[in-house]
Amino acid sequence: MITHYDMMTGEVIEDESRGHAEAGVVRPDETAAPRLLTVQEAAAIQKPGPRLPADVAVLPVDTLIARWS
Repeated sequence: MITHYDMMTGEVIEDESRGHAEAGVVRPDETAAPRLLTVQEAAAIQKPGPRLPADVAVLPVDTLIARWS
């Protein structure tokens, strides 16, 4: 059982779902089946990779190797 408190007064907040015993129960036929993401969903959750500054393109390869090695 979880007890909720009012952060300002410290009083106990009555649980509204106490009278509804079936409110938190998930029926087996309602559970989500695992599936693969669509291309649009996968693209939406990907974070862009780190961007390199534009001046890196004009540096010699030796400088790049020395800097990131």
